[in-house]
Amino acid sequence: MHNRRCILTLLVSFICMYYVYNIQSVNIARSTTSSLLQYKNYCPDKIVTMFNSQGRLGNQMMDYATIYVVARELGYVGFLDNAHDNLNRIFKHIELPDLGEPCRTRLEKSHWDTTTGRKFLELSYNRSTNASDMAKVTASCDTVVFGHYEWVPVLFLKYLDELKFQFQFRDLFMNQALTTIDLVSRLYLGNTIPLLFVGVHVRRGDYQNHFNDLYHIKLLGPEFYVKAMEYFNDKYSDKHLVIFLAVTDDNDWR
Repeated sequence: MHNRRCILTLLVSFICMYYVYNIQSVNIARSTTSSLLQYKNYCPDKIVTMFNSQGRLGNQMMDYATIYVVARELGYVGFLDNAHDNLNRIFKHIELPDLGEPCRTRLEKSHWDTTTGRKFLELSYNRSTNASDMAKVTASCDTVVFGHYEWVPVLFLKYLDELKFQFQFRDLFMNQALTTIDLVSRLYLGNTIPLLFVGVHVRRGDYQNHFNDLYHIKLLGPEFYVKAMEYFNDKYSDKHLVIFLAVTDDNDWR
């Protein structure tokens, strides 16, 4: 019975989300505030950036967070590497601009040296590090460059509220999500048991090669998700009707 309920609610959610996310897309103009434009033709003295930032949205968010918190910690100006437009399309309050030509020229002259960035990471992970140690690393360096996929979790916590503000979804995406929940809720009008929504993220796409190349393992199959859904049903179904909302980057996968 639990299997049938899990599969039914998952299929319903896929259908509703397919409908919502295929609504005609809306173009969101790039932010043109003066705080972003001022660095197009000007490079400040002290900057933080990341060399060759790669990946899709999740990785871009982590790269952004690293640049943002380190710049805040040091009092430098943070710059993205061609990621502003994509992040600004999705989130309301993206503050960091892309590198302008003056900054790129400066970085190319130093061959995008990541020495200070690596040293900063070493100190940030060392519990015995104090503020003076960090100051010594950056005192003689006006540029802090990180390699891609380098993160500073200890500073994420320190500036967590600011990061949450930066990553507030635009109304378009919030409305799509709320519409999905509303569509599913209407299917159960008159139901006397409260609904409990559980999100299911099925990441596939590029992760199939990623898992195979790095860990020599395959992606999780349907049986994993069914088992996980049964767990939530067993835990909450005595007081709730559990509804699973599935999100995936591989709509053809079943």
